[in-house]
Amino acid sequence: MTNPFNLRRSFAAAAVLLIAATGCVAAPGSGGTSRYQSGAASYYTQAGGPVAFPRVRTSNGCAHRTAAAGTVLHLRRGGNTATCVVNDRGPYAGGRIVDLQPKQFRQLGPISAGVLRGVEIRY
Repeated sequence: MTNPFNLRRSFAAAAVLLIAATGCVAAPGSGGTSRYQSGAASYYTQAGGPVAFPRVRTSNGCAHRTAAAGTVLHLRRGGNTATCVVNDRGPYAGGRIVDLQPKQFRQLGPISAGVLRGVEIRY
């Protein structure tokens, strides 16, 4: 006859292994997956003013609504590229997905445009 204690121990071990194995599989859209957005970009200057994340003070800072502070955004518009680090929240104007410093904005298009359409972001 089977010892009930051994049966319980075997069941517990199987349960632990099952839980551990399911924890090793990443759910779609979580963790190390990259995110993509496209839309319009505008520019602004922080010029020493207050930002949402003051510990992430950088000359290539940008404002994004949802990306975590310190996230590096890879920007592309046509054949032009730029990178920036999220250290502020925004933009809040309709249809815009990122506010850039003038330096990064110029890497994607002329500053005289004010707003650039067709900007793609990966992070």
